[in-house]
Amino acid sequence: MAITVDNYPLQILNAANSDVFYVVTSNSSSKDNFSYVCDIINDAGTRIVRLKQRPNNAGIGVFNIGEITKTLVSGDYELPEVGDGSVFKPSDLSLAWYKVAFGEEFSNSPTSSIFLYNGVTSTAISGSTNVAKLDPNRSLDPFTYIFGATVDRTEVSYYFDYINHYNPSATWDENLDKKLSDMPNTNIPLYPNRFHIFSMFDGQWASGSTVYRNDIAFMDVNEIDSTGQVTNQHRLYNSQDTYGPDSPRTVFNAALGSYSSSFFTTYKNNRLINIGVGDPIWSNEFTLDPSTVSVTIDLGSNANATWHFQYLQYDILEAPCDYPLYQLAWLNKYGVYDYYFFTGRDQYNIKRTDNNYLRGFTNYSITSTATNPYNPENRGLKSYETTYDQTYTISTRYLTQEWADWLEGLFTSNDVWLITEANTWRPINLVSADYTKFNDPRSQKLKSYTVQFKYANQPRPR
Repeated sequence: MAITVDNYPLQILNAANSDVFYVVTSNSSSKDNFSYVCDIINDAGTRIVRLKQRPNNAGIGVFNIGEITKTLVSGDYELPEVGDGSVFKPSDLSLAWYKVAFGEEFSNSPTSSIFLYNGVTSTAISGSTNVAKLDPNRSLDPFTYIFGATVDRTEVSYYFDYINHYNPSATWDENLDKKLSDMPNTNIPLYPNRFHIFSMFDGQWASGSTVYRNDIAFMDVNEIDSTGQVTNQHRLYNSQDTYGPDSPRTVFNAALGSYSSSFFTTYKNNRLINIGVGDPIWSNEFTLDPSTVSVTIDLGSNANATWHFQYLQYDILEAPCDYPLYQLAWLNKYGVYDYYFFTGRDQYNIKRTDNNYLRGFTNYSITSTATNPYNPENRGLKSYETTYDQTYTISTRYLTQEWADWLEGLFTSNDVWLITEANTWRPINLVSADYTKFNDPRSQKLKSYTVQFKYANQPRPR
């Protein structure tokens, strides 16, 4: 009796809404009433579901658990808690880990009782026990991670292409640690008293150890004036360094033992890290100088080394005088949120719908015979329900082709939010985001997109 796992996800990181295949075989597959048994187990060690499958004509079992694992993740909204020192809530929805265990069940004759085996020994086990692990020697970590992400179906591989976003080796390589977004790295718009967040899948093995570490130890913020000179420099340490099981990163410098307020949030063995940018998030440590026109962000591994993992450049812009500022956030294809400010013209219309009934003028409930039962001031046609449908139309400023291509992710996302001036999140639905993709560098240098949306929760009448 032996279960062999012949095919499984090659990466430790996979995408929700994708196919997650396991192919198994057993030398017992010809026995009576044989079935392969698959347990999906969460990080608390709790079995989520048990699947059973008869072998095919070749004695093989094929399990696609993607439809189940995708239910474990969703988007983390309301990430920042600006101004109160805590900055972020944990990102406990965007990333989940799970493990898969396989076993087998069969009987000794067509009519005898069916027993469950762990696929390793010939001893029957209780039906309430998780069956054998997938392969304890396959990886240093028995868990596989899953993002609330999608797979590009035009690619040949059905696995999540994570290599540009996570470096699983112990060798530092700044080209392999990237943000979970296709947003351009330069000329990112940022307005006073507003924030921006970017996310990374972070962490490597400590050399010669089975302990995960968080590579990103600090964020350098460099303020630049209109002449291009760096006027102020700030180093903000990652105090989330010890979050999660088996998470302490290797401490290279004793100075990192005391941290400033956290500008990072991590979860699940420090794999997912969200990094905040902007005055509302930085205000506990410093405030941008009024002369600052640009900010560069540089993430480093420790105070004494040159290992850096992400470089971003933000343009500090004045809030538009003539138009309101709309900041939209949407769940991108990597399972985290992208952000963009709409600063062009805006308009909105209201569609009102009333449900009425005719009550009439006569008051049959008079208490005095001297009262005239006919009251022309009594409302005859009365509304018992009034609904409003407000639709907003907003536009972007003029965009380069690179920014326009990235913004298409907003139009295909089904999880969109409006972030108010108070930095609170309000769910919205896109009514119209029709666009035609042009890519003609000869005639089209800049472009602008128009989006219509309405609040998911419409105003209520009095």
